Amino acid sequence: MAEENTGTDEGAANKGDEFVPPKDGSWLPKDRVNEMVGIAKDAARVAEQALEQSRKDNVALQAQLSKNAKPDLKHYSREDLAGLVEREDITQLQADTLWDKQLRSEFEAELDKRFDSFSTETNSTNIIQNDMSAYMQQLPDLKVRGTKDRTKVEKEFGYLRSLGEPDNSRTELLAVRNVFGPIETLKDSLETLKKETHKDAGGAGGNSGTGEGGTFADTLTAREKAYYETGLANGLYKDWEEIEEEMKFANQSVRKANGAKV
Repeated sequence: MAEENTGTDEGAANKGDEFVPPKDGSWLPKDRVNEMVGIAKDAARVAEQALEQSRKDNVALQAQLSKNAKPDLKHYSREDLAGLVEREDITQLQADTLWDKQLRSEFEAELDKRFDSFSTETNSTNIIQNDMSAYMQQLPDLKVRGTKDRTKVEKEFGYLRSLGEPDNSRTELLAVRNVFGPIETLKDSLETLKKETHKDAGGAGGNSGTGEGGTFADTLTAREKAYYETGLANGLYKDWEEIEEEMKFANQSVRKANGAKV
């Protein structure tokens, strides 16, 4: 008598040609497998699309950052900043900070441009020395401690140092330039002042006076004094009395506005 198949094997049990799947859940129908594979492929495709979009976004962001790295900044004049403060768009402190930043940026850009044409540190140093000498020639009081011009520069130098600028001749030149402006502008201003001082039309007239306990030279501004001392040295004037006589016809209101003791 043939022995009966009890179907107790752990694999699939066969009854003739009929396949009977195991009851432990380890077997999945083919259509279910195909469905899961399709879902996985769809997820992979979505992930790849998201990654590609991320790459494009990153490229666009880098391009925007590169564009923003070199913006075409507007230059604000003193009048522009005053208007912004008056409209309360910015505070006075912000206006002063922006003005200082513009001056430093312009000066540094000017120096960098000039330094590009030189290949050695020695030549760069010569540029700074030449510019400083030009300022000293126009403003002799810069050489004398305790004078008004020298004190202004020392205060500006201290301010620049507080902002992190190095203690070197470049920062000294930057301080001078911040106080008195570009050397060419300074020369033009002094030339204008000289013309105004010598105007005899429309002037207030009158003796400028010597001031209590002082000399006539003490009543002059630093720029006037430097100009007339040079004139005396070159023989343009005989003595201070001749200069004092000439100054009687100067525009005293202009002189006073520039710091003369009139």
